[in-house]
Amino acid sequence: MSVKRVLFFSTTMGLGGADKQVGLLAKNLSSREYDVRVICLRPSGDMADELEEMGLHVKSLDVNSVVELPTAMVRLWREIREFKPDVVHSHMFHSIILSRIIRPFVSPDTVISTTHNIFGAAKSKRTKLFRSIIYRLTDSFSNLLTNVSEKGMESYIKSKSVPRDKTRVVHNGIDTHEFRHRRAEGHELREKYGLSKPFVWIAVGRLTEEKDYSTLITAFDFLSDDVALWIVGTGDLKDKLQGLVKAYGLDDQIRFFGALQPDEICSHLNAADAFVLSSKQEGFGIAIVEAMACQLPVVTTKSGGPQDIVTEASGKIVQTQSPKQLARAMDEVMNKTPSKRDKMGVAARERVVDEFSIESITNDWVNVYNEFE
Repeated sequence: MSVKRVLFFSTTMGLGGADKQVGLLAKNLSSREYDVRVICLRPSGDMADELEEMGLHVKSLDVNSVVELPTAMVRLWREIREFKPDVVHSHMFHSIILSRIIRPFVSPDTVISTTHNIFGAAKSKRTKLFRSIIYRLTDSFSNLLTNVSEKGMESYIKSKSVPRDKTRVVHNGIDTHEFRHRRAEGHELREKYGLSKPFVWIAVGRLTEEKDYSTLITAFDFLSDDVALWIVGTGDLKDKLQGLVKAYGLDDQIRFFGALQPDEICSHLNAADAFVLSSKQEGFGIAIVEAMACQLPVVTTKSGGPQDIVTEASGKIVQTQSPKQLARAMDEVMNKTPSKRDKMGVAARERVVDEFSIESITNDWVNVYNEFE
């Protein structure tokens, strides 16, 4: 008997990469007549609201602190007991551990744990050790632990958080109908902004240490003056990064847009000529996939997930934290003829449609779920 009832349990349901992935999977499975419910540990966010508007069952456990976890476990137990899912599919650390701890009391057929990062990224040694121990202690209550990239999966195995024979890599997917080549829309946006630079790079992602925008800004100082950079995203480092831009005298070339909605991101991608990502560590790189779906050539770093995504035909990959290497690769892309860059963009789009469409990734998940039936 095949799986028909799936409960997604995620730590958050905002607009983060993992949140959007849970939302896309929930919507895609629901369209295939699966009975789907979504529970988030923390208070609801934009993605939860979007799913509710579509008629999906979404519940928040409204946890704001550790002391509220026991109450949250009772509420999770009630939800699972009432729904009786074939699969509980948990995403991110806290939800993974809670779903494992509660399993003996509700006995769902299958529990899948999905991690979206490089193990221990940006965490202290003590936190890494604690999490590794907790993963090991609860491993018997999970059928499988997955990660969204090869490097991410290897990091969990190396940390001894999970035995290799209980792991799988399942990539993230995107809506290739939403993210697609719409250059006319992009030209309109360039005109709206009164853009004077002939070539525009775009970077999308949170303004955090992991994204290493300081390397990108430093690299930009090596490029010619007739190039622009659009940075889409918000975060704690905004003031610091804007100060760095000013220190280099790049105010007229680099623009910060803050957080944008998905349709706005797509419009800005289509207004750009190429995409760049300078991360130190990247669990997957969903922004890269979205850019490639819009037929943009890509320059990125060997930070984890990007190595699973970008090929020689669609872009260039350089070492992390190397402004000169990054600038050199960006120069190489800019110096190509427009027709050669277009060819890279077409190859990028083809790869995404073949490997990273949400339809393809949902098929992968259905096959995983049914393995344990």
